[in-house]
Amino acid sequence: TVMNSAPYLLRAVVLDSYSRPFANSSTFHFEWTVAHPGVLLSLDPRSKDYAMLSLNEEIGLIRVFVKIVGVTLHDRTPTATVRAVKSAVAQRESELSDGCVLEVVSPLRTVPSEVALCVGHKAGVKLGILGGSRHIRAEVNDSSVVKAAVHGHDLELVPKSKGATTVLLKDQITRLEAVVSVEVVTIASVRVLLPKGECRLEEVVQSVVEVRSDEGFVISPLQYQDMQIKVLLHDTRLSTVGLNITSEAALLNLKCETPGLAFFHLTVNGFDAGAPVRSNALRLHVFEPVKILPEMEQLTMFVGTVRTLAVSGGGGAGERLVFVWTTLDAGVVTVKENMPCLTALAPGKTSVRAEAVGVDGHVYGRDDIVVEVIGLPDAGGMTLAVQKHIALGQEMSATIQPAPALTGMDAVAMAQICHSYKWLVDVPTVLGVGAALGQQFANPKLTMPVCGQAMNVNPGFTTRLVGRKVGVATIKVTMHCGDPGTRSMKKYHLSQKIQVVDTIPTLIGSVCPTWLLPPNYTSVPVLPIDNEAAIYRIMQDPTAMEPVLMVDEYGQIITGALEDVACVRAAPRPGTPAHPGPPAVTTCVRVAEVAQLTVGGPNIPPHVQEVSVGATARFQVVMRDATAMPMKVGPSEHGAWMVESSDPAVIEAELEGDTLAVRSSVEGSALVKLTKQGSANVSAYVVVQSGDYIKPRAPTVYLGAVLHFTVSGAYGQDLGKGSWHSGNTAVVRVDPETGVAAAVGEGFTTIHFNGSKLATYTSVAVTRVMSVGVSRPPGESFLTNAPVGWDYVPGKTAPAVRYSFAVTFGDANAQPLLPAATSSKAPPPKGASKGLASSSSHQHIQFECRVIPASLAHARPTSDPTSGVAACELEMHGPESGAAGSHEVSMLEVVASIPGASEDGSTVEGRTAMPFIGGFALAKDTPKTIRLTPRQNSTMIELLGNAAGVEALWSRRDVMTVDIASIQSTRDGIGRWLQSTLYGGRGNSAVGAMFFVGVAGEAYSFVDTVVLTIPQTNQRIELQVNYVAGVTLLPGSVVSPTAVTTLLVLAIGAVVYVIYTRGESNMPAKLQYSQVPPQSGGYYSSASSSSPFVQRRAVHMQQQKQEYY
Repeated sequence: TVMNSAPYLLRAVVLDSYSRPFANSSTFHFEWTVAHPGVLLSLDPRSKDYAMLSLNEEIGLIRVFVKIVGVTLHDRTPTATVRAVKSAVAQRESELSDGCVLEVVSPLRTVPSEVALCVGHKAGVKLGILGGSRHIRAEVNDSSVVKAAVHGHDLELVPKSKGATTVLLKDQITRLEAVVSVEVVTIASVRVLLPKGECRLEEVVQSVVEVRSDEGFVISPLQYQDMQIKVLLHDTRLSTVGLNITSEAALLNLKCETPGLAFFHLTVNGFDAGAPVRSNALRLHVFEPVKILPEMEQLTMFVGTVRTLAVSGGGGAGERLVFVWTTLDAGVVTVKENMPCLTALAPGKTSVRAEAVGVDGHVYGRDDIVVEVIGLPDAGGMTLAVQKHIALGQEMSATIQPAPALTGMDAVAMAQICHSYKWLVDVPTVLGVGAALGQQFANPKLTMPVCGQAMNVNPGFTTRLVGRKVGVATIKVTMHCGDPGTRSMKKYHLSQKIQVVDTIPTLIGSVCPTWLLPPNYTSVPVLPIDNEAAIYRIMQDPTAMEPVLMVDEYGQIITGALEDVACVRAAPRPGTPAHPGPPAVTTCVRVAEVAQLTVGGPNIPPHVQEVSVGATARFQVVMRDATAMPMKVGPSEHGAWMVESSDPAVIEAELEGDTLAVRSSVEGSALVKLTKQGSANVSAYVVVQSGDYIKPRAPTVYLGAVLHFTVSGAYGQDLGKGSWHSGNTAVVRVDPETGVAAAVGEGFTTIHFNGSKLATYTSVAVTRVMSVGVSRPPGESFLTNAPVGWDYVPGKTAPAVRYSFAVTFGDANAQPLLPAATSSKAPPPKGASKGLASSSSHQHIQFECRVIPASLAHARPTSDPTSGVAACELEMHGPESGAAGSHEVSMLEVVASIPGASEDGSTVEGRTAMPFIGGFALAKDTPKTIRLTPRQNSTMIELLGNAAGVEALWSRRDVMTVDIASIQSTRDGIGRWLQSTLYGGRGNSAVGAMFFVGVAGEAYSFVDTVVLTIPQTNQRIELQVNYVAGVTLLPGSVVSPTAVTTLLVLAIGAVVYVIYTRGESNMPAKLQYSQVPPQSGGYYSSASSSSPFVQRRAVHMQQQKQEYY
């Protein structure tokens, strides 16, 4: 056994037959070999019997061989002797050899050399022993802490109790030793070492998990498998890929799934039966990768053009990011500060970078795009993109585009610097061409685009063709590109022959196909299924190698990859009676690839759309084959699509189902491109002009409405004179001079303005009122029926409280209709008197309003004749009106309805509810100032309405008491008579209460203010109390404010009151006092009326009443 840390020297010794060594072994020639490729062997040139082994950190068994291959004798040795010796050596060469096996070992050590173990782990851990021989022994310094044993090349450690010790390893062969430090601890915490605080979508983040003790020792990962480490994710933004545990570390792999802030934590179970240890909540910011849009390997621009790019990704939920744009060569392309707008300055190639930077300066991602700037190409650099065939009566687009060799360039750059388009057809009767729409918007002098400024995109680069007659025609176009009047301007001539063909027949008789579908398409269930009566059979060309289409069990048509024609016929099932005559063909289908797109319709000018600022317009997208025949399906059912805008800051666009939706943000224009992914030649361009055009823009109005259309140009230019017309007079009729229109029928149409400088349009939808909306009064969170801030005046009634609930009318989807409302008294718009519509065309919407419960308020419908705003006006019934002040009412509901508005004659209504807090009022003749004396030291204050919510506040609580007592209108017998007598009959119809005010008999003169208030509504009424000690007031100035105030009536009233109090126990409601034993010689103490009804106290009741009287 030898160490691999130093060279090893070997010697060959030659022995005689008695195993005696020769003294002159160096005279022999030896051949040394080593059966191990990693070991180097070198010979000593001076001593031929020595060899040196270089072990090079090798370990294991190495075999070394040596043999005699010759001998060197002295020069003076006789020749015969030399021959005899050499012959003897040669004859015994195979026998004169030897070998040995060396066990090469490395220095003795363990991995790791220090370990922390968790107490209670009975399974223990195994540490790998490196180096040494196979004869190693372990000695433990403190056997009460850990148990150690050697098994082969593993050191097994089993923790026994908490503490620290060392384990000594001894190699009995090499005499090598190694020391292992062991700490037996308990689990205190678990940590996750995240390499970073953020990750991109789909990225897998690997972090280290550490379980630590109180002393800060990292417990050996060899024990983690038995600790039941669990990863708890707080949401679905992350997913656990796995927890990989090795002898050196525990690695947690998390995959970032959705953008936002993701949180998670870990739990670890120890071996001492204690509670699991939980880590702190960890945060990981998941963000989308930064992508420059549109995605392309290279962008090509003409010198002098600009291109606005977009960017996506970079941040998660709540992260504020700034996208910083930079260019590698500002001499070729410049980037506007903090804007994704590129300006091409000179020919060349450079790179543009976008970085997502957070508020802390951290870069969350970046993306680069290669930009090449070129000059205007020669004649071959432009091409006319148009199909060579068109079906009779169909439409298709013809677009001028850069040649395919110009990688990364589309019509966006060309539309900025090209102008003066002229489209011509040599045989107009065969092929029709749309007007040169671009010339309507072309500026007299081309203005080169500038980043950050609104620009006019010339739409003349594209037009629409229509097949008028079977035959062949040639379409030609000329245009100029570059700054007019300069040498850089170039003129281009392009042409293409187009054949107008008749409707393509099928291959089965003369039946024409009814449906045109793309290959590899599955439709929705379109064929009726009757499994018992009939089955569907496919009729197609019998020579075809594969089926054109199939019909599944659900009635869905499934097309194959073959472009051909097939028909579907319904055949009777075997065993069922057949119908007389030939089998009926259910439908025929032609399968063809999508070759082109059209945007818009017959009433919408193609390729040029006007959208008012802030509005959204939607245009139908139709897929067509190579002959412009329309597909039966839309783009939403076939493939993936990409929508691009040349300036997203002006126009945003997206595909919504089968319509192209464009949204205008600011004034300007942009070129929108719709492309089928994977098929760059299947595309359509739409120039969107954003500004002030027809107003209102794309309104939805109710049947019978009258509205006034106006037109104004973008950028404030004069549009000149023009006329108005409707696309469907059965839906909307418009005055050709004034633009006043009347909705006369349900449906959809367009209103067009044809001027000398502008031709534009807007869509109009007419529908019935199918929904009603009621809105709460702005700034109001509750309703009440008593005015807040009104100063009480005796003998006067408080003004009524009024609220206005706005009413809106909408369609079946609750979208608002225009105008909001009109009035029958409103004068008709100018132009309506020219026979525009009948008298019913400008009717106002007859709607009704009501309140639930009706006793709280009166509601009436109103509409402003100028603004058309409709509302339900509420006039609240005051607290003195009876049940309106009941504290039992908590919610008030306002309902607006239109009887018979729906198609079936039912009522259309809308409603809203608000919390109701009733107010209160004083009896009509209640004095503003209450005067009391020692002989007449109490009074009653009558409240009407929501007395349950009233609180009383006063200052002189030491001598004056204010208590509340309920009085309800449901009393019978003497109770009803007493209310009628004492309170003028008001108690019979009003729900309210009586507040009792009393002053102690020994009080001095004072003046105080009693404040009655409802805190929720902030309503308050103040009454002054004037107590004069030692003065007897005249009868007319004391309690009763009524005309009958004589002493006789007072005496009778006192007698009646005594009778009444004796019979209180039999009455449903009582006149209640809050009385306690006298304090400071007084008869009354302070009382609170914060609760609805203060409980009557019976202590000293009879004594108090006798002294009172």
